[in-house]
Amino acid sequence: MKKVLQKKSKKATYTGLLIFIVLAVAIVPTLINEYSEMKIQHTKQVSTESMTMTKDEIYKLERQQRELANQYEENHEWLYDEIKDVAPLIEFGYDFMYDHPEYDKLKITYPKTTYKIDGKNVTFISNEGKIIRAHTQV
Repeated sequence: MKKVLQKKSKKATYTGLLIFIVLAVAIVPTLINEYSEMKIQHTKQVSTESMTMTKDEIYKLERQQRELANQYEENHEWLYDEIKDVAPLIEFGYDFMYDHPEYDKLKITYPKTTYKIDGKNVTFISNEGKIIRAHTQV
């Protein structure tokens, strides 16, 4: 009877340990991501920038935003999401020019966010831009 209780006790201990390890593996990356965000958020600066761009330049800007996001996918998941989620909004200017081929350039004001990460400034467009002026080819 004593051996049966010892086996059940060992089995319960191993099961508990296994559950603890699974929970730790699931929770630790989330905690690291949260800590990363808390540590960096106080460096946040917001500004605006006006740019006059062609359709191709708008496309390149959107692509650069996605590439920048990809650099932070593994180490700063929160930043990856923040940068990546705005990338499709940059395409608004591209879509506008596609729908209105009479315009060859747009002047767009974009809000930008800058964080200081590992001693470097990381700047990206942080919301949909506002078209200020459209230029016609003629």
